[in-house]
Amino acid sequence: MPSYGCLLTRSHTLFHNISKPVVTLVLYKNSILDYVFSGILPFISEHGRMALNLVSLDERVRGLMVQEINRDIQAGMLYLSDNLNPQGKEDYPSLLLKASTSGDSDSLAFDIHSRLNTYEKPRRLPNGSLSKAPVMRVNAHTMLAEGEFNRFYIRAVCLLSIKEYSGTVEVYRAKEVSHSRSESERKIGSVVSAEKLLDDLRGSVGIDTALGLPAGPNSGLTVKLC
Repeated sequence: MPSYGCLLTRSHTLFHNISKPVVTLVLYKNSILDYVFSGILPFISEHGRMALNLVSLDERVRGLMVQEINRDIQAGMLYLSDNLNPQGKEDYPSLLLKASTSGDSDSLAFDIHSRLNTYEKPRRLPNGSLSKAPVMRVNAHTMLAEGEFNRFYIRAVCLLSIKEYSGTVEVYRAKEVSHSRSESERKIGSVVSAEKLLDDLRGSVGIDTALGLPAGPNSGLTVKLC
């Protein structure tokens, strides 16, 4: 195993074209160091953060993502998070289409970051009353972008699998997480019906799916062609 000094030198070489915040991340955040120690190079987007590593994302899948987004827009079913401010809700459909056409989950997060409310909605307390409106979480834009980009990616991969491949998709983790839930771990490597998963996602806009894919915020689970 290389020393920290050697590792940091190699990290600077790998990321020398990426902006300063990423170099800081390489130096001080264990997650990046752990990936390099284990031989896993994280997928770094042009904005310098770790975007979802969607291995089946190609031009065919992007085209089908756009098709699925427009399907929801036309049906009045596109999910608009309450965390978005009024301008954000107006801009979100076009931002999502732009990311699906030529970007990724990170570019979407970057675009919506300035379009969030300052506070989240009040939460229901155990006694039935409402809490004070909490300050918006610092990762709210990332959670929203990853969750929705991934959902449309999965829908597109399912469509492509039904049309041209086996009609099944394989579950894998597209992003390393610090605390992995056992139910998520059990799904990795499983093969599921593309048609059932597609129907589940189309009918579960803004809510958890019956099949548990994706498996909630920050699970990192997605699918690929098989």
